[in-house]
Amino acid sequence: MEGSGTPRKCNSDSALLLQPRELVYRGIFLKGVLGAGGQAKVYVATNVLGQEIAVKAIYKVFREDNPNVPCPRQRVQVQDEIFALSAVRHRSVLRLLDHVEDSDAYYIITEYIPKPGGDLFERLAVKSMTENEILVVVKQVAEALAAIHAKGIAHRDVKLENIMVEESEYEATGLQTGLRAKLIDFGLAHAPAHDGADLELAPFAQPGTALYQAPECLSCEPRRDLFANDMYALGVCMYIACCGEYPFYGTSARGVQRRQRECGDKLFTQSIWHKVTRAAKAIIACLLSQDVDARPTALELADSIQQILKARGIAPQEVRPQKQRPSLVGSSISSQSSTHGSPTSSPGAGRGGAAGKFDRLVSATDASSPRPVGRVKHISRKAWDVTCKYIARF
Repeated sequence: MEGSGTPRKCNSDSALLLQPRELVYRGIFLKGVLGAGGQAKVYVATNVLGQEIAVKAIYKVFREDNPNVPCPRQRVQVQDEIFALSAVRHRSVLRLLDHVEDSDAYYIITEYIPKPGGDLFERLAVKSMTENEILVVVKQVAEALAAIHAKGIAHRDVKLENIMVEESEYEATGLQTGLRAKLIDFGLAHAPAHDGADLELAPFAQPGTALYQAPECLSCEPRRDLFANDMYALGVCMYIACCGEYPFYGTSARGVQRRQRECGDKLFTQSIWHKVTRAAKAIIACLLSQDVDARPTALELADSIQQILKARGIAPQEVRPQKQRPSLVGSSISSQSSTHGSPTSSPGAGRGGAAGKFDRLVSATDASSPRPVGRVKHISRKAWDVTCKYIARF
């Protein structure tokens, strides 16, 4: 099969001893391993100026019928990742610096986000966040999604591990919480308009992490709205940040589906949700709705959270109007209106009456509730265990 193959035997740890020639030519030297998964490893490196950068090495998979020819599917996925990172320049999106390849691997060179910080999963595992801090992070990720969706790109792997959180000065972010979030890891990003001859995914090969997948994606509906799935995944992130549990826990994709059917809209049964305001719960309920039409677009979500934060006396940066992103349903760009957006509609009105319904629902809640927002409990060990089983791979 064209998409199948085996990785060429290559000891990626030796990269630290024998530096890749293509990187050395550019004055880049690998220093240490930041993480690994699938055929990829992420290294911290230094450039010719001595500045720290990150290098993602994706080790090539070769065709079984011709071991000298790289797997076309993997190449297209890497090209999509590079295209997504280069197409979007946004303060909440990981910044691409360069890319190169050699006979063994593709190298994607990006900015390096140093400690203290780490991803949102790591942060929640050791430190709780206030509701306002959670809203700030979700707003910034929504702005990042609005930017990439406007380019016709779906991330397809929004999860806690792919949201980096930095502590920063208030002046740098314009936010009283001093947090800055960045969306990273575009390894599963899908940009069909860039692909040309798109490589269709088999119905059972929906990529991403099962616990963050929307019901229509887990059921493998033929025309899935990938933008709406990104928003659902962001809702899962917000839910976990508030209570420390997945909304629909299962040890398999079918188990997650079964929980989604059984629980329905009964999302806030634990006692900890008494600490969370109705405004935040209304946002989560909309994002996790099984009705695709009820989910807000990224721009609608960012705008609504901004209004809530303003009502609470926090001064976030203004949401700059973005061009309405084209419709991305299934694996093709559609020029016609979809349930989650239209290239001819104005920003914030992607689903006609649905946008107004979302705005009314959030504005009708206690956005400016005077009661203090307490810190939520640490993320549960259950979340760690399940995440380890659903690492996204090529």
